[in-house]
Amino acid sequence: MGMALWPQAGVALGMALLASQHLPELKQVILPVTIGSTIVFELIGPVMTRKALIKVGEGHTHTSIGP
Repeated sequence: MGMALWPQAGVALGMALLASQHLPELKQVILPVTIGSTIVFELIGPVMTRKALIKVGEGHTHTSIGP
């Protein structure tokens, strides 16, 4: 289940913005780290979600085209 929870960009960015407002001295660290990790996880998140679904038997290992 852990791999399937990676794509959570909106929540992470929203929490980073709130944290940077409450901790302005850490704003220069919080925002770049959160944005960078969000980009990475948004790129690999769908792949890892697919792998997680295949691992539990809920996904397909091949792509089918047509009816």
